[in-house]
Parts: sequence; C-alpha cells; structure tokens
Amino acid sequence: MTEATKSIPIEHETTLASPREESIVRADFEPVQLATAAALHVALRAKHGPAAAHSLRVGMYATAWGYAYRLRDAHVHLFEMTGLLHEIGKIGIPDRVLQKPDGLSEQERSMMELQPQVGIEILKAAGASQTLLNAIGIVGQDFSVLPNPQATESWSMAARLIRVIDAYDSMTSRSAYRDPRSTEESVSELLKNAGSQFDPKLARSFAQLVLKPNSEIEDRVQEHWNQMFPQIAAKFRFRFDINELHASFDSSNSVSNMNDTFYRHMLNNVQQGLIFIDNEFRILQWNKATAQLTGQAGESVLHQYWRPSLVGFCDRHRQPLPDHSCPFLAMLSSGERSQQKMKIRRGDGTFIDVKVEVVPFTNDRGKLTGGAIILNDISEQRVLEQTIIHLNERASQDQLTKVANRGELNRQLPGFIKNHADNDPPGAIIICDIDYFKRINDHFSHQAGDEALKSFAALLRDSCRSTDLVARYGGEEFVMLCPQCDLAEAMDLAETLRRKIQRTSIPALRGACITASFGVTVVRPGDSEESAMARADRGLLNAKENGRDRVVCIASDEEMPAPRTAAEQFQWPESENEAQNKHRVHGEFLSFVPKAVVYDKLLGFAREYSAVVTDTQENFTIFEIDCRNAPIPREPNERPGKHRFHVSVNEVELRGGRDKSKLRFATLLQVVISPLNTRERREDGYHNQCVHLMRALQSYLVAEPFTRALQADLVRVIKPVKDSRY
Repeated sequence: MTEATKSIPIEHETTLASPREESIVRADFEPVQLATAAALHVALRAKHGPAAAHSLRVGMYATAWGYAYRLRDAHVHLFEMTGLLHEIGKIGIPDRVLQKPDGLSEQERSMMELQPQVGIEILKAAGASQTLLNAIGIVGQDFSVLPNPQATESWSMAARLIRVIDAYDSMTSRSAYRDPRSTEESVSELLKNAGSQFDPKLARSFAQLVLKPNSEIEDRVQEHWNQMFPQIAAKFRFRFDINELHASFDSSNSVSNMNDTFYRHMLNNVQQGLIFIDNEFRILQWNKATAQLTGQAGESVLHQYWRPSLVGFCDRHRQPLPDHSCPFLAMLSSGERSQQKMKIRRGDGTFIDVKVEVVPFTNDRGKLTGGAIILNDISEQRVLEQTIIHLNERASQDQLTKVANRGELNRQLPGFIKNHADNDPPGAIIICDIDYFKRINDHFSHQAGDEALKSFAALLRDSCRSTDLVARYGGEEFVMLCPQCDLAEAMDLAETLRRKIQRTSIPALRGACITASFGVTVVRPGDSEESAMARADRGLLNAKENGRDRVVCIASDEEMPAPRTAAEQFQWPESENEAQNKHRVHGEFLSFVPKAVVYDKLLGFAREYSAVVTDTQENFTIFEIDCRNAPIPREPNERPGKHRFHVSVNEVELRGGRDKSKLRFATLLQVVISPLNTRERREDGYHNQCVHLMRALQSYLVAEPFTRALQADLVRVIKPVKDSRY
C-alpha cells in the first residue's frame, strides 16, 4: 500500500448534506422510480452489454463505499443510482459508433461526447429528480475544471465519486485494445491523477476501500442489490477481488445466453470457424478458430454489427465482397441454408481458401432469429505442408550459416540433458569461438567476416555425425551437442576440429587461415542446462585466457574456478600510471532500459560534461572529463583535475522480482573513474572529484546500484551478436 492510502481523513458524514436535502434525496427514489431505473438498465444491456455490466459494477462499488463510510441511506441511493445510470445516454448513440472496433473519426467522437446530454434527456423523460440529473451531468468532468470542486451538495459529491469509480472499473476491465490492470496499478493511477482528474479525498478513500476488502461489506452490497433489483443483480456476485468480480459478470452475461462454460469450451475447440449473428446483425459469438483464420480477436468484434469486411471475405478474383453479396444477408432473405467457396484476406495480406456455410436459426415458433456462419479451411494440403516446412526452417535455422539457431538449441538442450543425466550413455557439449574475430571485420570487412563464419560453420557441420547438433550460439560462438559421446571422444573431436580450422584457408581473407578455441564437458548426474553449459563455457574462457587456439576440458563442477565478481570479468586497457593509481572509483549499476537507450544517455552525459571520447569498442567506451568544465561541487581550495572514465555496457538477464520463475532484462554498467596526472598533495581532492562524477553519472542514467540481492538474481550476461543483420 502506498503512503497516500495509509491515512485517509473522511468527513463526508458531517459535511455531505443537510437533513432537509436528505429528505429530498430520499424522495427521489420511490419504488416506481427504481422500476424505471431497472427498465432503463435492461434497455442499455440490450443496446450494449459491456456498458451495462460496467454501469452495474460502478453502482455496486458506490454502495460499498457508502456502507464503508456510513453514509445515510438516502445518499447511498443517490450514489448507486448515479453509478447505475451514468452511461444510460449510450442508448441514443448509433451502433456503428458505439460498437466500432477501431479509432473514431472526429465526427464520431463528437457524437460520443453527446452521451451525457442524451442520458439527461432520457432520464428527464423517465421522471428522474433534478438531484440525479445534476449528478449525471458532471460525472464526465475532470475535478480541476469543476466550477466548485469542493461543493458539499450530495449530487456534486456523487458525481465526483462516480468519476473515480468509473475510471477504476475501466482500468481493471479487459478491452479489445488492452489487458486489465491490477488493483494496485489502477489505484496508483487514481492517486497519481488526484487533484487533476479526480477528487483527492474521494480517490484516497476509494483506494483504501479496494485495497482492504471487507467480506461483510461485500455480502451487504450483494443482499442490498438483490432486494432492490432481483432481475438484474441476482445473477452477479459482488466482490472487491477484480478477478472474482469479472469472472462473475463474464459467466452471467445475458445478452446472448451463450456464455455457459461448457458450451463456450466446446465452441472454442472445434476446428471450424463459427460466427453466430442475430437477426439484428449483431455478432454474438466468434470462436477461437475464426480468430485464427481471420486474424481478428473475438473481443474486438463481439456485439458489433456484422459486415463481410470483418472476416475479409473476397471473391475468387481476390476482390472484397460487397455487402449486398453477403451470404448471411441472403440467408435472412430466403431462410435457407447455403454454402459457397470464398477467399479470406488476412491482416498480413495473405489469402486462404474457405468453404462458407450459412445455417439459419429459428425459435420455438419457427421465427427466424439469426444464423451461424461456418468457415472450413480448404487450402491445398501440399501448400500447407510446404509452408510448415519453410516456417520450421526459418524458426530453427540460422539464416547466415545454415546451422541450427539459438532457439533450436534451447529447444533441444533440455531433452539432451535429461537423456544423458545418468551418464549412460554419455553426452558431450562443445562450445567453440573464432579467435580475434573482431580483427577480421576491422582488417578485411564485415562481408569477409560473414564468409569466415559460414566456412567455420560448414567445417563444424561436415566434421560431425548426423546425430550431432551444431548451433550458432551468438556472434562467432557455436555449440555442439554430441549424444553417446564420452569425454575422451569429445576431446578428440574438438582437437581434430581445431587442427582442421588451423589449416583451412578462407578465400575472403585472401587465403589466410583462422584459429578457434574450444571448451569441452560432459553431462553429469544432477546437471541442469545452466550448469552443463556453464562448465563448457568456462572451458572456452580458460582456453581464451591461456593463449587461444586450444582445447580445454572441464569435466565436473569441482574443476570450476570460484566465480569472479562482475568487476573482475572486465579488464580495462590501462596505462602504467593508472595501474598504480590508488584513488580510482569503481561502480556497478543496473538500468532497466534497453542497451541502446543507455548508450543515448551516456552520449548526453558526455555532451553535458564536455567529455572527450578517446576509445569506443563494442561493449565499452573510454572518455575523459576536465572538472574545470564539469558542474560538480568542489571544496574552496580544491583544484579541478582531469579524469578518465572506463564504462562497460552489457545486457543481462535476471530472475524477475518476487516471481523467480520469470525473467527480466536489464543493462549492466561497470564504471571505473581514474584521476590523471595526480600529485600526492592533491590526491584527496582528485578522489573526491571521482566520487562526485560517479554520483553524477548514476543520477543522469537513472540507474540503481547492482546490489548483492540483484547479483543473486543474475542469470547470465548476454553476449552480443557481432553482426546485427543476422
């Protein structure tokens, strides 16, 4: 819970209204008027089910708020009726506007803005009180633009409260365009906009109500609405838990009578596309197969008016089917079942062939009430198979080297570990890396580097058995999974490959040869994918650190060296003087934004502090700052010095927050700031300047320290792909 919701002063009981006004409010809601309110809500439900369900929830929340803060019954009635009827004006909005799935035009937005005024006219005709009309009239207005935002009249407070509840229920409800927000996220948004969009006191009091649910209030609200509107509320179950609340409303939708759990499950598991439409052309059902065929989600079309363009119907010449040629329209005219072949144009521009069947629905008296459109995919099986093969290759193959890609490796690795976990038969993992690959790109070209990668991958593939998997792990790094291969055989294979590579000339490198380093391990009992890959990766790293062009084997975890700190994993190019400098400052920070954004921020920092960039490589940059030009605090007699920054930037993967089963991505920055040309008597001042510069950089990047807790969540440092085109 936020600080803003811990203590919420409530003064509504003493400042809401006078006894005389209370008697006026009570008189507004005689039973006959409640019956009128129920009838209006049923009319709204028939017009637009989601709006009616939303209004009912808002009314119930208003009752709960009134009970929680002990309002008089008359005021509870006013607040709940304002919630129930605040969108009644949608009855007068054309269906083509109300049910449009995409953005509204300027003219259509103007029509939607008339909704409050239309609602007032409907309520006037129904005999609503002036108090209710006043409240409905300002529900849609922001708190900051109200002429008297602190007014204590009951209708003003009712409007301000419903404004809060309306926004909360909209945020926690699913729409065609976004997923619902959680209670905490929605409350945070309410409080963030308190004082501008919402009444601050009412927003805070409602936040406290939903953050501390009370089962007694839930039961009182349910009982109250069951007694007041038995035909409306008895099918729903009011709860503060938004998942329970919306599940109750979803399962009780009475617009189409088609939401029975078993029935819906059956519809969504048939292979044919099914669309149910009533005789008013409203879409009542759009199953999962239809969504897959058309690319249109059911949430975006339910309760809309049917038209052929929603499915993308086209004739055999791939021309859009005009409305007057719609097979459903023909069925309504004839009342007879029909079928024909058509094409469907999907959102990505592709076409599929379908057989369209239209089946009429009649009631017990034989009256035509609507129909069903059944879609059967009749695309040629051969084309489908070719597409599947092509997609499988694209999904599992690295496009440059034509060996398996990282995704295919990740798919096969768990099964490989499981099959060899008891070491019978043994299974080996080999990780290899082209030595000094960056020099190839720098001295020859990126195209030459591509050719080197293709030659290297081809040599690995051609030298392995058909049962082995060769995959590009990233950049110039490759992995081989070798089933039924023990440690000695894997070492022999790696050494054979190393020698072949050493002797293979590459035309793109003007006949020069390359070398490669190898790390080898075998799967051990109890291994996970991470532990086995870590041993092989450690072997590769040892091979690199010991001169490259060699094979290093790490057979078990006991042979693994102690893990190095993040700072130890990165070695900076240093001058002899810097290496002896005792006053350098180290820092490690984490930023939960993409690496490209961090680079942009670093560039902005360098510009602001007049930095001179001296070196930039793939994962780090070096720049110098003269503190005479830097806006940092200094002691009166402190002489500004020059300082060098070494900044390493790497993408990392961490376990997510409280849910450790999920992963999140971040950017890790490792920074070393060193003073240049230090003198003994000025060293303290230079050190202080380094500290101030480190703080300034962290603040500018909006980064947080890489604490031990975050280090414990670190899964891996993501190795960059050298050529981003692949």
